[in-house]
Amino acid sequence: MNLDKNKVFSVQIFFINPIDLISVVINTLIGMEFESYIINDDDKDALLNILPENIRNVIFFCIRSKAEIEHWLKYVEKIHQITKSHILAGAFAYDNMDRETKNLFLSQNISIIEFESIKKNPVHVLREILTYFEAKGKRTYIRTKAYGIAEAYFYIKGKENPVYSKLNDISAYAFSCKIENEYRYNFTVGNFFGEVLFVLGGIRI
Repeated sequence: MNLDKNKVFSVQIFFINPIDLISVVINTLIGMEFESYIINDDDKDALLNILPENIRNVIFFCIRSKAEIEHWLKYVEKIHQITKSHILAGAFAYDNMDRETKNLFLSQNISIIEFESIKKNPVHVLREILTYFEAKGKRTYIRTKAYGIAEAYFYIKGKENPVYSKLNDISAYAFSCKIENEYRYNFTVGNFFGEVLFVLGGIRI
């Protein structure tokens, strides 16, 4: 089967007219290989026309005041009319938005992140956003759960036998696994493994 890599493995993330405060989030996502774009407010309707060209899209917009709520709810309606693409959406919103208004967006599957949250703890906000993507397989390289024979063997200098672990998931770019506590000290930031052997479905890689 011939698959288009851009359609299978990528997600396009659009930030519509973001406030300066969000730049730290956008720049970090770009650094982590998320395909991210900033869209001017005047171009947001044109954006709706190109979304169907990509199977997976994420849109973030900013609600700066209560006066903008109706405007963005109408925009969300336009998003939901697009059926040829899988679209997720979230909103950065003014502080102390009332619960009733939040529920209006939540009922449309639009998550709300208040500006104050970014000021107080940008790392937490970024973690929440990344979890939002990961839970739905939205990374540039999609991770898939590992089933059956899926193992990793780490060859560590000074050890006769490799450290063995079962894989949790794997992608074209990375993988995750659980390391036993007795070997944890070998797996710290900055450690480099010259060789890692994978056994996937009985095939050595």
